[in-house]
Amino acid sequence: MCETMQKIVDRERDDAAIKARMDIALSLWSEGEHDLDKIAKTTKLSIEQVRRAVTEVQPVYFSKKRCWQWQIINMVK
Repeated sequence: MCETMQKIVDRERDDAAIKARMDIALSLWSEGEHDLDKIAKTTKLSIEQVRRAVTEVQPVYFSKKRCWQWQIINMVK
């Protein structure tokens, strides 16, 4: 693999790792943990990254997933 391709692969891997940790930060926030310092330590993100993770508008598919889960729960009852 050429050097340029390796840089792209490395950057994509790093971006994916940060995105995964930001998803965990959002999950912790949604579960009631609102201490940004604690979330930052747990996820190994900066406070600014944690703040961005919990304040950005979530993609539409997240809402659809919740609606889909809600529909299944109501169908079971």
